Amino acid sequence: MAIETQVQRNIIGGLVARGAWYTKCNQTGRGRKGVPDLLCCYRGLFLAIEVKGDSGHVVSVYQVKELRDIRTAGGLAIVARSWSDVKWVLDEIDADPLAVWGLQPVLPKLKVVAL
Repeated sequence: MAIETQVQRNIIGGLVARGAWYTKCNQTGRGRKGVPDLLCCYRGLFLAIEVKGDSGHVVSVYQVKELRDIRTAGGLAIVARSWSDVKWVLDEIDADPLAVWGLQPVLPKLKVVAL
């Protein structure tokens, strides 16, 4: 099993355990390029998650565009390399759902690969 697949399964398990709604976005060659792997709703907040298996996997320019557009629209958008990345965001939401909007500037910078 690919590392990214296992990471995604761990994240989905954690989301379900926390009561989040989610859907997987499977790219089939149709639709928008770069849509994050998981779209979630947690405590009324929209969260998009691009899953990467390890630090060697990079985020494409299309993925960066979609993550930035989601942030601009008021959603949360992250690149997660483990469940702990997502858990940290959910814990921050649990601590103070209104303060989460201040997280955007401190979320990890995106590592981009040119196409």
